[in-house]
Amino acid sequence: MQKLGYKFLSYKAASFLWKIIKPKSFGARAVLLKNDEVLLVKHTYQTSWYFPGGGLKTGETYEEAIRRELREELNAEVYKLELFGVYNSMYEGKNDSITIFICKEFEISHQKTDSEIDEFKFF
Repeated sequence: MQKLGYKFLSYKAASFLWKIIKPKSFGARAVLLKNDEVLLVKHTYQTSWYFPGGGLKTGETYEEAIRRELREELNAEVYKLELFGVYNSMYEGKNDSITIFICKEFEISHQKTDSEIDEFKFF
């Protein structure tokens, strides 16, 4: 059984609040492909695997956001991004606009990740 950590409980509380106030959020995610495999991340506050990425900061473009998120989460340098699509999700109770990029040209300089990422691997 997985321990309930502070980040997990904070995420659950936020998810409950989102269902009530239904905020709008804007994010970017990346499909990182290498040798016919895709890289996924597992956050410290969620139990499933996801494409890496996150929310936009004020004044940031979607491309700037995904490049920043990939550096922060995976210490990855991205060389070429292709727009895959723009999607809308109501899954977590918020109106989440997500721009997804495909990237086949990138480097991950070492295995260190930030405190938000529990694990990442290719599938």
